[in-house]
Amino acid sequence: MQLEEIIGMAEDDNPSPLLLISEAGLGYQKLALEAAKRWSAPRQTTDYSEQRLVMSSSGEGLPIQELLKFLSFSASERRSVILNLSGSSLEVQNALLKNLEEPPAFTWIIIMLDSNYSLLPTVKSRCNLLQAGRIGSQEMEELGCRIGAEQQQIKMANGNPVRLQWIIDNRLAVQALHSGDVSTILSLMNDQEKAAPWLSELLALAEDQPGSLRNSSRNPLDFSQVTQLGLLEARQLVLSGARPELALASLFLL
Repeated sequence: MQLEEIIGMAEDDNPSPLLLISEAGLGYQKLALEAAKRWSAPRQTTDYSEQRLVMSSSGEGLPIQELLKFLSFSASERRSVILNLSGSSLEVQNALLKNLEEPPAFTWIIIMLDSNYSLLPTVKSRCNLLQAGRIGSQEMEELGCRIGAEQQQIKMANGNPVRLQWIIDNRLAVQALHSGDVSTILSLMNDQEKAAPWLSELLALAEDQPGSLRNSSRNPLDFSQVTQLGLLEARQLVLSGARPELALASLFLL
């Protein structure tokens, strides 16, 4: 996917919202921001993509009411708004529906999402959809050679160069994930300055693997048996600020 392809989704002054589905680390957030700036103007581009949308002002994040108030103000020239709905609650998604169905004039809403299954069908149906691809196997092989990655690590990265580096940097955690060694993961997690993003990356890695996940007290489990619902619940716990070990429990104690 190229910058021109993203900009091409907003050809007039009143474009439909854009839903850009891309794993973290593929660089499409920067592309979305650049596309938004070109379509409107840097001073008319509001980037909320690093903030989590929440329903209550007491929660950690951007209250959805503030966003809706911002969108209610009339725009006299093109403006773009970038949101991130990864891990967002159903209440937040429902609150956005009216603005997605009838976007404010001169407003292009770009929604970033890292996983298609966590989105309400009613949100998806109101947006133009772009699915970001991963880089090819030959490029990954060349990258892996440059940074000294093993073949298994390249395969696990599944076309995501940032994830490949994360796997290399966190090889002990990856090994513990596949062996079901929860105590090692907890120990490594406690060494992280920011545990929630680290654990979220580990969960995303688990979600994407075709191999097996072993609980120390059970037989190996095929990843297909670790349901999307269980992984979504784990990630929701991480993003909601719950203790990360609770998210681990939702993954390993299925």
